[in-house]
Amino acid sequence: MDPVKREEIIPFCNKFDIGVIFLPPTNFNLKYCLANKFFEMIQSRLALAIGPDIEMSKYVKRYDLGMIVEDWSSSSLAQSIKSKDVSKLRHYKQQANKHAKELSSLNDNINFLNVINSYNSKNLDNSL
Repeated sequence: MDPVKREEIIPFCNKFDIGVIFLPPTNFNLKYCLANKFFEMIQSRLALAIGPDIEMSKYVKRYDLGMIVEDWSSSSLAQSIKSKDVSKLRHYKQQANKHAKELSSLNDNINFLNVINSYNSKNLDNSL
């Protein structure tokens, strides 16, 4: 496939059923990552298939977004996907749709702007 522009990732991926994010923890960053792809797959309203990732697993469990493979082997990944029927995948996709707004960057952007505005207000008050 040809590369997809950043702003086209979500509509492009929405054509699929499962977003596979399988990043074995070969270094510290991968061990604790919450990859952009993870959130892009949620915003694409896909069922997720992830490895036993520390951080992503918390979200997949909490929001019932998909399957967490028991280990980092490709055979476990394939078995986990094969074991899900259409109704289960549909359920995961509905869960992604249900929680997409909550798990979007909109909430973080608002919090980020509030912190900046609070900091600016304090500094302006101190300079008077």
